[in-house]
Amino acid sequence: MRVGFARECITPDRRLWMAGFAARDRPCEGAYQDIFVKALALGDGAPRAVLITSDLLFFDDVNQGRIERGLCEAVGLEPHQIVLTASHTHSGPAINEREWPLYPDFDREYAAAVVSRIVSAGARAAADMQQAEASFGIGRADIGINRRLPTLAGAITAPNPHGPTDPTVDVLRAGDAVVFDYACHPSTYAGNLIGGDYAGFAQALIEQRHPALQAMFVQGCAADVKPRSIGADGRFEYGPVERAQGFGRALADAVGAVMESPMRPVAGPVWTRRSDFELPLADPPTRAQAEAGMRDPNPWRAAWARRMLETMDGSGEFPRTCRAMAQVLGIGDFALVALSGEIGVEIGLRIKHLLAGRPLMVAAYAGPSVLTDYVMPRHRFPEGGYEVNGNYFYTLMPAPLRPEAEDLIIAQVLQLAGRGERGEEGK
Repeated sequence: MRVGFARECITPDRRLWMAGFAARDRPCEGAYQDIFVKALALGDGAPRAVLITSDLLFFDDVNQGRIERGLCEAVGLEPHQIVLTASHTHSGPAINEREWPLYPDFDREYAAAVVSRIVSAGARAAADMQQAEASFGIGRADIGINRRLPTLAGAITAPNPHGPTDPTVDVLRAGDAVVFDYACHPSTYAGNLIGGDYAGFAQALIEQRHPALQAMFVQGCAADVKPRSIGADGRFEYGPVERAQGFGRALADAVGAVMESPMRPVAGPVWTRRSDFELPLADPPTRAQAEAGMRDPNPWRAAWARRMLETMDGSGEFPRTCRAMAQVLGIGDFALVALSGEIGVEIGLRIKHLLAGRPLMVAAYAGPSVLTDYVMPRHRFPEGGYEVNGNYFYTLMPAPLRPEAEDLIIAQVLQLAGRGERGEEGK
C-alpha cells in the first residue's frame, strides 16, 4: 500500500464568529491553539481514497460539494473516494453557508479559504505517496460521560454516570500517519478563543512526542457524551484551556500505549463505498406553534419560528425528509464507517457489535451534517430531551427525526460494509 499525508493551518487571522455554542454573543478574540485540516491519501499505485480530518464543528452540503469538486479535479477521484470529517470542536470558526442566517455576520472569504486549503492538503497528500504498512489497535480512555439524565419529566442535560459511553480508542497506523478516534464532544472550553479542544491537544502532543508522525483525530458517535468536566454541584461546567489540555493528554497517552503495543497488521486493497439517502421527519409545526415560537425568549427558537411562518406564507411546503450519508473507507477487511450528523453513542456501539471481528472505526460528523443534527436510538425517543426533540430549530428544520432513523442508518451501514473484505469499490 502507498500512503501520503499533508496538512494546512486554518487558524483565523481576524475576528469572526465561532460555531458550537449558541450562547456566544461576540466573535472570537484570538486563539489558544492553532487549528488544522489534514489529509491522508491511500492507494496501491494511484490514490484510491483521501481521508480529511479537521478542527471544525461540521460541514454542510454546500462546502462538502465544493471540497469534492476541488479534490476530484485535482486528484482524479470520485466523490465516494473522499471521506470528509470534522472533530466537532466547539471552539472552531463558523464556515458553513447553512449556518450564516443564525449569526450576525459571516466571513465568506475565510470560509472559501478553508475549502481551498482542504483541497490543497488533499492534493499534496496524493502527490507524495510512499510505500508503507498499516496496522490497527484498540486502547481505552475515560474522558467521556453520558450527558442525558432520565427524570420523571424526561431526559435533562446533566452528568449520568450510569449512561452509555464508548471508552475505546481505535488507532490506525498507516506509515507515518496515525488516525485515532474517540466518542466524546470536544466541548470542554466555552470561551471566545479558537482551538481544537481536547482533540486538538491530543494531536499536538502525539506529534510532539513523535515528530515524524501526522496525528489525525476522527470523532466517534458522541451526540450524548461530554467530557467529565463536572463542578462541585454535580453539574457540567466549562473549564479553562488547561482542562481541555489535560483531557487531550489522557487521549494522547491512550494512543501512545496502543502504538507501543503489538498492533494487528492491516493489508489489502483500498476500497470505498458511499450511500446518500433520506431520513424521515416528524410532522411540521402548525401556525399556532410557529406563532408561539415567535414569543420565545430564546432568539434561536424565535428565528426558527420566523422561518416557519415565512414558509407558511410562501410556498407552504415543508420538507418531510432530510439528507443523510453513510460511507465506508476500507483497507482489506479494515473499515472506517463514517456517518453524517451527530450520532448517539449507542448507535455507534450497535454498529461495532454488528461488525465485530474485524478492525473497525466508527465516525460521526462526516460529510454534510444531517440537517436536524442529532440522530438518537429509537428507544430513547420516549425520554425526549435535547438530543431527541430539543435541537432541530437550531438548524431551521421544521421538525425532528422520526424514531425509525436509527434502523435506516444501520441498514445502510451493513449494506456498505458487508462486502468490504473482498476489496470491492463502488458508490
